[in-house]
Amino acid sequence: MNSNYHLVYMDEFFELAEEEDDYTKSVNTYVLNQSWLLDIEKEVSYLESIKGDLPADKYTVVKNRIIVLEDYRNTKLNDLESSNVTVSCSK
Repeated sequence: MNSNYHLVYMDEFFELAEEEDDYTKSVNTYVLNQSWLLDIEKEVSYLESIKGDLPADKYTVVKNRIIVLEDYRNTKLNDLESSNVTVSCSK
């Protein structure tokens, strides 16, 4: 089970890398991390809501996807904090 929406975010991060203004890059990185985190949280919430109604073979797939998303969430929380500090220092 894989939604691949993270690839869209990665493309946007590559575009941000080309931004020359550090403050604009910092703010846009913060917004992008926040958006990515919200999408992850939405997917986890949805999967948690359907988990109980799934047959056993699908339950394991959904449970594993939730584990992967929780790892992503932890990474994005760290990225969000880091980009927030960068924005604060760039002012």
